[in-house]
Amino acid sequence: MKSYNENNVALSFDEVANANQARIRELIQGKNIVYIYHNQVDARGDKSASENEVFNACAEAMEEIHKLVRKLTIYVSAPKFFITADHGFLYKRDRLQEFDKVAYPKDKCLYTNKRFIITEDAVNEHGIMARTMPYLSELYVDIPVGADIFKVSGGGQNYVHGGGTSLQEMIVPIIELTTNTRGVAYDYVDVVLTSVTRKVTNLITYFDFIQTEKVTDTMKARSIVAYFTTEDGEKISFDVPMIANSREDAPEKRTFHEKFTLKSREYKYGDKYYLVLADANDEKDILQQYEFMIDIAFVDDFGF
Repeated sequence: MKSYNENNVALSFDEVANANQARIRELIQGKNIVYIYHNQVDARGDKSASENEVFNACAEAMEEIHKLVRKLTIYVSAPKFFITADHGFLYKRDRLQEFDKVAYPKDKCLYTNKRFIITEDAVNEHGIMARTMPYLSELYVDIPVGADIFKVSGGGQNYVHGGGTSLQEMIVPIIELTTNTRGVAYDYVDVVLTSVTRKVTNLITYFDFIQTEKVTDTMKARSIVAYFTTEDGEKISFDVPMIANSREDAPEKRTFHEKFTLKSREYKYGDKYYLVLADANDEKDILQQYEFMIDIAFVDDFGF
């Protein structure tokens, strides 16, 4: 890349994904083309101990690339992305049998791979197809027919790291993405009630809540106020503030256990009451509303 343009640069995915804004600007600002290599799929598929995780690796790779695109759009206003792959792969869920493996003349090989070998002379044997290479006309690439592999030791067997002539290996997608750097979309995290009960039997009661997603570059923290109202919108409890600003991945670390104190007054059995979650900066913005029944005998200001 640098031989083509001195301002091009190649970086690993982890180097960029783990960098802060200042470091990212240092790495890529002023560059012409920035090549970022993500190796999640091959890293797990090429090892026999983890090759069965390859489809999970694909899903994780898509999520990680999506997050990186948003991060670069926000941090350095990157306007255009091309997302592609260097090759596809084959994967067989069932254990490979001996008849899936093709023997080859090891003494003729200049290079050996599970899906191809390179030789100076074409290999004319059953189950092997030989082709010349346009850019290396003096050499041949020899490939097993279908989805078979050569008998090569080492690494996993079910995951095949490209190199053959199947459509899955040769055809790769390319996504051209132009981002709107003038206005990056932000959203706010949500908080929802997790307590199951919808009945209040005491003036003082407790409820559990959860922040549904963690705070990120594109999911902002939110200040919330919670309270009870009548059907007409009259407040009948003291305000309970909640600040949803957790960056924890684990949902159980984004929970709230809050105390609510209802006002001393008459509560009619059968009337509708509501637990309201509103934006603390604008209580007209009702975020969540849950219908409740309140079954409390009338008490005076002294609790009798």
